[in-house]
Amino acid sequence: MAAPSPDQIETLSADLVPFFGDPNTSMMVVKVIDVIRETQPTTDGMQIEVGTVKLDVLEVLHSNVLNRGGSIEVPFKRFADPAIRVRNHFDMWNVIDLTPGAAWLMAGRLISAPNSVMGSAAIKIETFNGVEVNAARQCYVIENIKGQPEKIFALLENALTSKTNLLRFYALDLLGRRALYGRAQGAEMIAKAIIGSGNSDADDKLDLGSYLTRQYFFAGDLKGDEANPKIIGALAYGLVSEVDPERRSEWMNYLASCVLSELSPKQDEDRALRSVLIRKVQSPLPTQVIDALNALARQADVTEQERIMELQSVWRDSI
Repeated sequence: MAAPSPDQIETLSADLVPFFGDPNTSMMVVKVIDVIRETQPTTDGMQIEVGTVKLDVLEVLHSNVLNRGGSIEVPFKRFADPAIRVRNHFDMWNVIDLTPGAAWLMAGRLISAPNSVMGSAAIKIETFNGVEVNAARQCYVIENIKGQPEKIFALLENALTSKTNLLRFYALDLLGRRALYGRAQGAEMIAKAIIGSGNSDADDKLDLGSYLTRQYFFAGDLKGDEANPKIIGALAYGLVSEVDPERRSEWMNYLASCVLSELSPKQDEDRALRSVLIRKVQSPLPTQVIDALNALARQADVTEQERIMELQSVWRDSI
């Protein structure tokens, strides 16, 4: 395969998650066999390497076109200077290991039969049967189940508390951006993982809380609907249950980003709707939230204290 034009080569992401739901994307375990490259100047005087990497396909987790045991050729480009490459790691071509024998978990799509593939995302893996590969297999188990919601929900609950980022973020993507089971169901499952699970560590729970603040879930324009109180309750639980000041501060900011958002352009209505929303939260109790905010305020800087005081005022108004 001849070296392609640089402007035809796409950025290689480190995030495999968005590609599990794309039926036209192949997901594979591959091993680097050979690299063909040449150095080319760019219009701004930089030097880039352009070429193809030949990969053996060791396992196909999902594909409509590729098979295990074959080989593929993938076009790539990266900065020629290693010092520049490490500063541009948003494009995995600049940092992924091209040494023969290196193994990747890779998503890509066929661009020319029989074996020319455009890389979409890839990460280096240490073993062919490591945690990332097993997590990717589990993602496809969930992806391929049809018509068995109870089984899917049980697997998603486990995925949300997984210690493997790939599986946990896949579950969040499926429930959030893809919204396969609706906003209320997704919010309920994530809230349950925050409140009810002893399996997740504190930082992983923060990941879950962060997702609840995104546009997929908390919706101020929907005010006190079924999902919003569950979201507020889960974020408040994170605040109350956390003892580390830095993580508690993050929970406070997640909570504030939802509770202090505008629910109505009319000031009186905005305040009333906020009180109604908080009153729908049955746990934790308002006094628990206020106590947690008091404890945080004692260690906060001036700017953070102002936000804490706003939250305290809102919770007191709801009592």
